[in-house]
Amino acid sequence: WKKSGLTIEAMRGERFVKKLTYAMAIVLVAVSLTGCRIVGQDFDQEVILRIQKGKTTKAQVQDWLGAPYEKGVESGLETWTYRFIKATLMEEESKGLTIWFEKDGKVQTYSYTTNFAPWQVAK
Repeated sequence: WKKSGLTIEAMRGERFVKKLTYAMAIVLVAVSLTGCRIVGQDFDQEVILRIQKGKTTKAQVQDWLGAPYEKGVESGLETWTYRFIKATLMEEESKGLTIWFEKDGKVQTYSYTTNFAPWQVAK
């Protein structure tokens, strides 16, 4: 039995390869669509404009931003870090805010970093 110059076994093999290729393409698309990783919780960058050194309290910061991603101590000062990272297979966007508090619970200083596009960053 020959059809189009191929044996039935060869035709079955071709169908198997086509089905396998199709299945692999579906898996690749599914992985691409679900390949997003998020770390931390997104926060409003506009809040950073409200922070005043020597005036803003821990309670205010927590009210505005929620619980920090992590807490620590650096050079004897309590630190709160807010972090948000969104990573896909093609890119990674991140922003981070670290706040250092004096012993009285008021902000001593803070640092904000981001790699978001300029139009996504509060001015």
